[in-house]
Amino acid sequence: MSGANYVPESEPVGATNLVTVDLSPSLNGAWGDCARSFVVENGRHTDMPTLPEFKRVWTQSDNYIGE
Repeated sequence: MSGANYVPESEPVGATNLVTVDLSPSLNGAWGDCARSFVVENGRHTDMPTLPEFKRVWTQSDNYIGE
């Protein structure tokens, strides 16, 4: 979907969520792309997820920094 047509969600971040931020800035005809995902457990961001549904995927991702 083009950024010009993007409509953000109105759903608030819950106590347990995977939040993805995807940016596509442009300047003078050049485009960039940056996407990052953040795990929220118990209402707080965590670098080391403990819930099995996050941990299984997170340890296989580029965001994983080891235990």
